[in-house]
Amino acid sequence: EMLRSLVGSEMCIRDRDTTVVKTSVTDSPQCDRYEAAVPVEPAQWHLEAIKAQANGSKDLSGITVAVLDSGVAYQTSAGFEQAASLSGSRFVSPYDFVNLDAVPSDDHMHGTHIASLIASDGAVEGVAPGVTLMPVKVLNENNEGTEVALLDGLAWAVAEGADIINLSLSFDPDYRPSKALIEALQAANEADVVVVAAAGNDGLRTVTWPAAHPMVISVGATGYSTSSAAADWIADYSNRSTTLDLLAPGGDLSVDANKDGYPDGILAESIYPQDPSQTGLWLSLIHISEPTRLLSIS
Repeated sequence: EMLRSLVGSEMCIRDRDTTVVKTSVTDSPQCDRYEAAVPVEPAQWHLEAIKAQANGSKDLSGITVAVLDSGVAYQTSAGFEQAASLSGSRFVSPYDFVNLDAVPSDDHMHGTHIASLIASDGAVEGVAPGVTLMPVKVLNENNEGTEVALLDGLAWAVAEGADIINLSLSFDPDYRPSKALIEALQAANEADVVVVAAAGNDGLRTVTWPAAHPMVISVGATGYSTSSAAADWIADYSNRSTTLDLLAPGGDLSVDANKDGYPDGILAESIYPQDPSQTGLWLSLIHISEPTRLLSIS
């Protein structure tokens, strides 16, 4: 069964050079409404929502976050452009379990967007600038992957000393975990590695795998809200259940709840869709709770 990513259905791009918001999907009326110059700071409402500024000037370089995704625009070489906001980041132990080499460049865009949300320090700010990143590619250019690649990626991240493993991906809601996946997540826990995973964006009363594992921190998505009630924040598309551990901003491109003149998406840097030679600032629904889909072979 082929499982597909939700990424790319509704996205706006803010070009770094022209500072103009424009659509990456030609038939997206939501993006068409926002052909105007946009300042960066207001678009990053998610930082204020989670009080990310509280990190201040803390040195986070001793913390290594493994990003298991479609790769990261972490260097400029052979047609791949480095994301400018990640140019000051430290990268360790990169590996590509799709092409089986040590160059996990992003050929989709999702992985770089996630890495930017975590660690950017430039035109956009990540939630934890200064952390060390470990790019591990487990998804291909179509943002799809296999359970085997995920298992290899988990084992690699643990063996290479990751402190945190970020899994902004999920299996289909009817997926039943293999013994190998359960054991891989248990091994990470026994190695004192914190694993954080997307709850899923199916709008269901359940949490998808691997976030459903009891030793994984499952994260659901919120939109923008001024309410103090969690029920008012959670996004309609986010999965939720009594086992959900946390909520984090996921955004909503269909509304402008904070009345700043453009959609309430999450701003970060990434490559152009499947064109790693160009980068820009993207306003989208992608956050830690955006589920990239995997192909299970179990």
